[in-house]
Amino acid sequence: MQPLYHATLAMSPDQKPTVVVMLPLMNKLKSFYDPKESDNTLERKMRKAIRNNLEIRYNDESVVEYLEEATALYAWLGSSTRYLIVCGTDLLKR
Repeated sequence: MQPLYHATLAMSPDQKPTVVVMLPLMNKLKSFYDPKESDNTLERKMRKAIRNNLEIRYNDESVVEYLEEATALYAWLGSSTRYLIVCGTDLLKR
């Protein structure tokens, strides 16, 4: 549950998050909550439930496109190229 705690802190108003944080953060959380072979039954069920909950968030096509473009634009402006790696470099073709 620690990743959710850190994600909550990152998105708190005190940190003044911007839209460019959303997509990388959601992708990181989703990958963390992928079931692992080493998980016991309870851990696997919890990871699956959390992952399924994350899947329904920000899944509207126009919202996803907005998040992808905002993240790519932020990276394109020179802050970091790691966001392009998270989102996919095909975003620059839009």
